[in-house]
Amino acid sequence: MSKFDRVANLIALIDEAMPDLMELKHRELLLAAQHQIAQLRDELELRKNECEHLATDRNNLALGIEKLRKERDEARQIACNREAELNRMMFDNPKYSDSAAIAAQRGWDCFNGES
Repeated sequence: MSKFDRVANLIALIDEAMPDLMELKHRELLLAAQHQIAQLRDELELRKNECEHLATDRNNLALGIEKLRKERDEARQIACNREAELNRMMFDNPKYSDSAAIAAQRGWDCFNGES
């Protein structure tokens, strides 16, 4: 058998095997794509969970801030009420015995329109 015949036989074998090789290559590509899709789904789920945790943390912080503001305003109201009480005992002037006016003088809005 000549070299030419051997090359021709080899080409014929390759041509014969080509559909199987292409199918195998497509199968490998499909499996790789499925693997990448699974990884992306896992990453997406992880990011979704992180976002949910961040939203929960944000809500908890907002509630905590609101609670601290209420406590601060309550403490300011107590301070203004005590100062007004002391002023009533020391002075006979309503200007110095109004808790809301004392708060306003200090730049506090702890009474929010209350008297």
